[in-house]
Amino acid sequence: MRKLTNQEVEQALKNYALLDQQLAKKLEEKNKLDKQIRYYQTPKKPPVPEKPSKTRLFFEFFGIFALIAFAFCVILEWKVVEPRGFLLILSAAVPALIVTIFVYKKKNAQACARFVEAGMKYENWKKEKESTLPVLQRKLDTVMREGGELYNRYQNAKLRRILHADYLPYAGTILGYFQHGRVRDLRDAVNLLEQELREHRRDMETEAYRSEMRQQAIAQREAAEEAAAQGRRAANAAEAAAFWSAAAAVSSMSNNQSSDPNDFRVI
Repeated sequence: MRKLTNQEVEQALKNYALLDQQLAKKLEEKNKLDKQIRYYQTPKKPPVPEKPSKTRLFFEFFGIFALIAFAFCVILEWKVVEPRGFLLILSAAVPALIVTIFVYKKKNAQACARFVEAGMKYENWKKEKESTLPVLQRKLDTVMREGGELYNRYQNAKLRRILHADYLPYAGTILGYFQHGRVRDLRDAVNLLEQELREHRRDMETEAYRSEMRQQAIAQREAAEEAAAQGRRAANAAEAAAFWSAAAAVSSMSNNQSSDPNDFRVI
């Protein structure tokens, strides 16, 4: 097999890089179509109207107003078992009923609006499913067919016969070497790639080592700060113990002097 010229190598690299980009684009289209198709294939149920519970709302507000009435009973020093206190708490039903009616109408209107909106979305989904789903499936079939053809060309690309499989993912980088005149031939390009990969790995290892050292330094600093804080707490505790010990000694001496039989008090 004759040796390829640099121009032929560059062309092979360009074709391979282009096929790689086209395959990535087809995969992106496929994933997007899959997502759209799943949206229409996922079963949906028609919305069900919901109504707020009048009983639950009434007892919620009755509890609030009854609690307020009970507080008034406490303030006025009325007992709940007395007629006045019982009637005051019972009267909480009136404002509770009024607020319940108002809140129920508002919540019911909101529930109706949600039901109408959900119903419109469901009907739109049904119509779009009938008209859009077949179109999406045809597009997906086309993308899959074109992607399969591209993949066959990708697998049979000329570059695979002249470049080791380990270096194929770096076809775009190698092409850049040629375009910027950094190498004389494919062998130089591979050697330069290996050199830059080693430098990159070394940089990554160095950064990882530095990161670990930073973490250790932070941990050591935090440990030193904690040790210093413990030392300060211990010193404060010792100082406090010495102070209270001296205070106790002074108090003891004072008590001994006050119990002397020669002591006297003026009455």
